[in-house]
Amino acid sequence: MQGWRVSPHRSSLSFSVKVLASFTGRQASHSAIAAEGRLGSFAKLPYVPPTDELLQSALKRSLRLSRNNKLKNETLKARNLTARQLDALTKELAVPLGKLVKGFPAVSQLHQFEQALLLLTLGPQRYERHLHGVDSLRKSLLEVGKGYAAQAAKAKNKADALAIQETGFANMQSVYAKGESSLINLKEVAKQLRRLPTVEVEAPTVVLVGAPNVGKSSLVRALSSGLPEVCDYPFTTRTVKMGHFFINGVRHQVTDTPVGSFWT
Repeated sequence: MQGWRVSPHRSSLSFSVKVLASFTGRQASHSAIAAEGRLGSFAKLPYVPPTDELLQSALKRSLRLSRNNKLKNETLKARNLTARQLDALTKELAVPLGKLVKGFPAVSQLHQFEQALLLLTLGPQRYERHLHGVDSLRKSLLEVGKGYAAQAAKAKNKADALAIQETGFANMQSVYAKGESSLINLKEVAKQLRRLPTVEVEAPTVVLVGAPNVGKSSLVRALSSGLPEVCDYPFTTRTVKMGHFFINGVRHQVTDTPVGSFWT
C-alpha cells in the first residue's frame, strides 16, 4: 500500500519487523525455540508491590524486634537492638528489590518475538533504565543501612544508640522516597508487558506495519478475531494487538503494531 514505509533512520524498527515477520509460515522446532529463549516471559513477571506497602511492611518487621535481655547492661542491650533493627530494615527493603530485579529477564534472554514486542511498545532502553533505577535504589539502601547499623553497634551509650537508630531510619526512608519513582515506573512496565499478546510460534503470522490512520486496525477487525480500537484520528493504537483467522483450515495470526515515533 502506498504511504507505508519504514523511516531510514529507524533501523531498530526494521529489525523488529523482520523478527516479527520471520514467524510467518515458519514451523519452529523445539530446539529452535530453546535457542531463542522461551516465550511467555512477560506473563511471568513478578508482582511489584506499591511503594508504601513495601516500606510500611519493612518498618513494622524491623521495629518488632525485641531486646536481648541476656546482655549485661543497658548500653549493650541498646547497641544490639538498634543495630539489629537497622540491619532488619535494610534487608526488608533491599532483598525484595533484589528479587524484583532478578525476576525481570535481561532483554538478551527474551524470545526474539518478545524482544520485538518490547521494541515496538516500551523500548528496551526504558525497560532497562527502570530496572537499573530499582537496582540503584537497592544498592543505596544497603550502603546507608549498613553504615548506620555499624555505628549503632559502636554507640557510646543507650541514648547515643537510640539517636543513631532514629537518624538511620529517617535517612533510609529519605533515600527510599527519592528512588521510589523507579519502583512505580517498574510496576507500570510490568502491567503493560503482561497485557501484550503471546504468539503461537508455529502459526503463520501476518504483521501490519504502516503510517498512522491508514486502516491497519480496521483491517485487523475485518479479517480476524482481533478487536483493536478504531477511531478517525491517528495514533489510536498504543500497543501491539493480535487477532486470528483461518485459511483452508489453517489458523493464522495477524498483528497490528503501534506507530509511535517510528514513522515520519
